[in-house]
Amino acid sequence: MVQKIQGGQTDFSGGEFDPDVKRSDDANTKAGGRQCSNFRILNSKKLSNRMGRSLLFVQAGRTEEVLVAPGVVYRLCFGGDGSLVIRNSAGAVVASQPAATYAWRSATIQQIVWDKVKIGASQVDVVICFPGQQMQIASFDGTSTWTLSAFSFQLDGAGISQVPFYRIAGPNVTMQPSAIFGTVNVTFSSAVLLPGHVGAIFRFANRRLKILTVTSPTTGTASCLEQIFLGQSITLTSPVANLFNVGDEIISETTAIKAIVTQAAGSTLVVQIINNVTTFTVGEVITGPSGGIATINGGINLNPQPVALWDEQIVSNARGWPQSVFSDQGRLGLCNMPAVPSAISWSAFGLPYNFNLGTALPTDAFTEIAPFNCQVLFVVPGPESSEFVFCDRAVFYIPISAANPLKPGSVAFQTISNDGTAANVQPRAVKEVIIYVDSSLTSVMSIVATGSYTRPFETRDLSDLHTHMIKSPIAIAVPTANVGFPERYGFILNSDGTLAVFRYLQQSGQLQGLIGWTPWSGRGTVQWIAALSANVLLSSTYGSASVVETLDVTQYLDMAFLVNNPPAALAPPGGKGPLWFAPSAAVSLMDLGTRQMGVYQVDANGFIIPQFIGGENLASSQLVAGHDWTAIFEPFVPDANSGPDVGQRMFKRRVSRMAVYVMSSTGFLMARLFSGPLTRTSPALGTVMNSYRVTTYNQDDDPTKPPPLREEVQRSRPLGRSFDPRVAIIKDTPGPLIIAELGMEVTI
Repeated sequence: MVQKIQGGQTDFSGGEFDPDVKRSDDANTKAGGRQCSNFRILNSKKLSNRMGRSLLFVQAGRTEEVLVAPGVVYRLCFGGDGSLVIRNSAGAVVASQPAATYAWRSATIQQIVWDKVKIGASQVDVVICFPGQQMQIASFDGTSTWTLSAFSFQLDGAGISQVPFYRIAGPNVTMQPSAIFGTVNVTFSSAVLLPGHVGAIFRFANRRLKILTVTSPTTGTASCLEQIFLGQSITLTSPVANLFNVGDEIISETTAIKAIVTQAAGSTLVVQIINNVTTFTVGEVITGPSGGIATINGGINLNPQPVALWDEQIVSNARGWPQSVFSDQGRLGLCNMPAVPSAISWSAFGLPYNFNLGTALPTDAFTEIAPFNCQVLFVVPGPESSEFVFCDRAVFYIPISAANPLKPGSVAFQTISNDGTAANVQPRAVKEVIIYVDSSLTSVMSIVATGSYTRPFETRDLSDLHTHMIKSPIAIAVPTANVGFPERYGFILNSDGTLAVFRYLQQSGQLQGLIGWTPWSGRGTVQWIAALSANVLLSSTYGSASVVETLDVTQYLDMAFLVNNPPAALAPPGGKGPLWFAPSAAVSLMDLGTRQMGVYQVDANGFIIPQFIGGENLASSQLVAGHDWTAIFEPFVPDANSGPDVGQRMFKRRVSRMAVYVMSSTGFLMARLFSGPLTRTSPALGTVMNSYRVTTYNQDDDPTKPPPLREEVQRSRPLGRSFDPRVAIIKDTPGPLIIAELGMEVTI
């Protein structure tokens, strides 16, 4: 007698698992399948055919949304040709820069990082970073006008740019101006100057100069933006031996003038004043760091002396511009700076373009260095007001609270993980969770709150049993609100244009339960994905057509739009048809919501070529054109449990019966798939070998009307035996389908 086992699956919340778990005893794999492509996982743990995408407008490159006021959204369109177009919510262009204006191209647009800052009562500026290019500003005036310009730092009352400074050269390299005001010569003791330093600001002993010319790596000219402090030769009443040394910082007891010793011999010191326009006077007592005390007997003022107390503008044409930007706590932040990769610079509070270091007041700008010589890639504001620092070799968080606000001297880098972050995949925050891709580009990670005081945050691998779907990601999109469906999804865009989609449940800062993953693909290739609130935008290409779409739970096609009532941004040019942007293509048509009309050809002018089939109405107000896709769910065929010998796993098996309980069904396919053995002439693994089609219309249905949405059980008897039998449910026609239960009877 043939032994059989029966299994039923009602929980599909795991989605699609890695192929190598098919013989696993992991209980989680019982809640998923071997394939689960183009389905979405419902909160009920059932499967539904994924939602379609509504077409918004024709645009190549990368498109994202920015909220500039409550309910006011614009779209930033970064063209792969180096252009930038800004569109309003209706798709109309309101500002643009032409091709080749900027350095980004199709292969590098994922490296753009931007954030917005509020300026005054209503102005909103979008600050844009890209490697090798000066930062750019897209400024919204608060009413309707956008202005595009290069980034510039705020000017102080004297007209001096408020730039961030950092010492980039080695510790013993000295700088010496030739005079204290006007145009001066500057000399360095080692190579420092680059041609791009022209226009950059240096600080010599805390006084600012702008480089005018560069004559060599060690010499150039500069304009003194502030009066430089003098040098001085002072004689003492006692010999300097054992009291003062070159490099010591000395201070006068009465006037608190500070200076650095540059020469020391006999009873004479040559010094550079570093904090005052005046100099030491006769009779003053000076002290040094080693406890030396002496009285000044005389002094001669000198031109500035060479000292190592200098620094330079950390971002400039010479040193490069930030490749990442963020906005938080009333400050604009810059990071991933080529000259100092470990640095993060925060602007002054409420002054996003003022990076002058000031005097360490709580509202001043400041710069900090991340530990372990890491390259800071991104900074993301996160839960509990903290900031999260994503580096190439670690992840940190910076605690921020009412008791410890973000200010100079307050920053402490607390390690969360010693694993790095992907260089060009920007992390995304959703409520109390931050999603990011690790540096190997093979795992999707999250940072979650633990509730512990000693370790408030930790990382969690979200894709440990789904890594085959993670294919060198380039973008993450996580909607922060629900519209049209109650589930919460995150989207990972792979470099091959496919999506890896995960469903998650979040509670009290934690991700709850099993994270289910499903791969999504279609006839188009997704170039970029972005989310704002509940809206998800996809920049996609279909043949020669480059378009922007949005996820739409009411659509069953991609690139879907009403043929006879298109959005204003899709209005055809004179003499062209509704598909003017996709000439000579093939599209799927649907009418009356769910009625499938099949594939139609488009002529060279964008008009749909009629087929004159029954019920065809190409003038219908509900006629939708787009592209279909195929959804597949392949279960893990259950194995027999261990026990008395009945030949478990020793003989070829077959699925003698399979039954599926469906809802809102408009037809599907029940199929047996090829599972080996592979030979020179055999089909590929997964090829459909035989099938049973559940039709959209039954014999007595009216095919000119929308099909009935059936709730039913369908059963099939697949043919063939295999050591690894494979069966699948395939949805290869547009329309809804919900899989509620799948049962199988399998021979041992």
